Amino acid sequence: MSVSAKSPNHADRRIGQRIRLQRVALGLSQDTLANALGLTFQQVQKYERGINRVSASRLEEIARVLKVPVAFFYDDEADASTALPRLTDTPQNLSLLRAFQTITHPALQKQALALVQAIAAMKP
Repeated sequence: MSVSAKSPNHADRRIGQRIRLQRVALGLSQDTLANALGLTFQQVQKYERGINRVSASRLEEIARVLKVPVAFFYDDEADASTALPRLTDTPQNLSLLRAFQTITHPALQKQALALVQAIAAMKP
């Protein structure tokens, strides 16, 4: 069975979703990211959709611009294909991600996460 070279595979889509997630969390447009990388916004779109594969050197550049380690694009491999799209599907989710992203102290991040998890576990 032959797989088309043009068909995005699961890994390409997952990495693209992680790129989009972090870009949106930082409040960057596709155009802003593209300019920082010396690309067109169409190329960023193709990366985010998994249409074009991201080379290792390009992924390092993207990680630098998005202020994450390269491992960020591979973490939570099993959950990425289902959970990530939902993280950015509402204005409230985006707002929460952006606010959390501004917390730089690790202990405060843990406390904020614990608070949100406690609220989520409450019965209405």
